[in-house]
Amino acid sequence: MRLAVFGGTGFAGSAVVDEALARGHEVRMLARGPSGLKANRERVTVVPGDVRDAAAVAATIEGCEAVISTLGPRRGEKQGADFLAEAMRNILRAMEEHGVRRIVAISGAGITLPGDHKPLVHVLAGGFVGLLARGLVEAKRREYEVLSASPVDWTAVRPTRIVDGPATERRQVSLDGSKMGMRATRGDVAALTVDEATSVGHPRQAPFVSS
Repeated sequence: MRLAVFGGTGFAGSAVVDEALARGHEVRMLARGPSGLKANRERVTVVPGDVRDAAAVAATIEGCEAVISTLGPRRGEKQGADFLAEAMRNILRAMEEHGVRRIVAISGAGITLPGDHKPLVHVLAGGFVGLLARGLVEAKRREYEVLSASPVDWTAVRPTRIVDGPATERRQVSLDGSKMGMRATRGDVAALTVDEATSVGHPRQAPFVSS
């Protein structure tokens, strides 16, 4: 399967690319520069450009069967809270242009939706994170609003705090957040993200994941 990946050089995104390649998939990824890229990787095509450039986004998605976004806010930019929403709009427009229906975005457990039943410890932790990283939570909230309003087959993966580590047998997936740990290895996040992109396990839903 050919997957378009945005944010593939980041902490979670690089793990998603590794997971996709390990399963035999092809990856097309958008990158602003060579920093963070592993050279000479088979089945990886790098499209140079910025996610705010509609033409570059469309070139990345062309010929792909599903899209994965692991984008996070960019530090130091005045419009940081709007960056993810703008990027998602570009991605969705390009998907429509090329007839791609499936997208999985890595969101965050700090996004609360109707029907959630988070344990008290997560509610308190989320409030604390919201105070310390208000911009991140707001940016992810706006991104989710754009994604969930679209007609495509979307899934928003909501990990708890992402830490370094491989995929584990402890991975927990919960639709309402009632059963989840305090952290998620990036291997577990990547595994679920690729699962969702290739099998449509939770269409138009936002599952939590933890390890």
